Amino acid sequence: MCRRKIIIFDMDGLLLNSEAPIRDAWLSECQRRGYSLDERIYSNVVGRNNQDTREFFRTHFGNDFPFDEICFQVQSILEQRVGRTGYKPKEGAIDLLEYLASRSVPCVVATSTARSEACTRLRKAKILSYICEVTGGDEVSRGKPEPDLFLLAAKKQGATPSECLVLEDSAFGARAARAAGMDVLVVPDLKDPPLDVREFSLGIFPCLREVRAIIERWLAITPDAASPRTLRV
Repeated sequence: MCRRKIIIFDMDGLLLNSEAPIRDAWLSECQRRGYSLDERIYSNVVGRNNQDTREFFRTHFGNDFPFDEICFQVQSILEQRVGRTGYKPKEGAIDLLEYLASRSVPCVVATSTARSEACTRLRKAKILSYICEVTGGDEVSRGKPEPDLFLLAAKKQGATPSECLVLEDSAFGARAARAAGMDVLVVPDLKDPPLDVREFSLGIFPCLREVRAIIERWLAITPDAASPRTLRV
């Protein structure tokens, strides 16, 4: 196994069952204020950072869309619903992290969520202890699908893109990994991946319990030994 190979995890919707509660809070608050936000429209911001989400909603609803006010109220709703317990880990997340820890594979998180909030969510879910480093969306100027977040996560570990495997749930995140020159596995959460993501990803899996075999194969192959297509399932 290459000593420097690392696994980069997205957080919301991939490690944590957080995307659906966050979406539901947004839909509820927007409906209360008279904005017609539905799941289809909301899917356009899944995996994106706060700035890009703000720009999308203001483009869609108009410049007077009270993004910051709604964002504050959404956080209040979520604090009432999950503030004490936190978000639950996704199926298979803990088992996979324990397995990778047993193999001494460095695991890091790269998430559009701000770093401090991400650490809080991971700590409440009892996942943070498995993670070597957390890179948040507030640490880069360009969010997913730009590659900056993943490139920074790799840089922190002294790894090159070819030494990184990204696990993502969203199309924006998968495209960001691709743009960074990294291999990517997709475990969809709120939305099935589009055709382009299906074509360049190493595989699409229903849950994290299903990815161990392909991760084992990826770890056993040196960066120049094969192209991503060799591993495709």
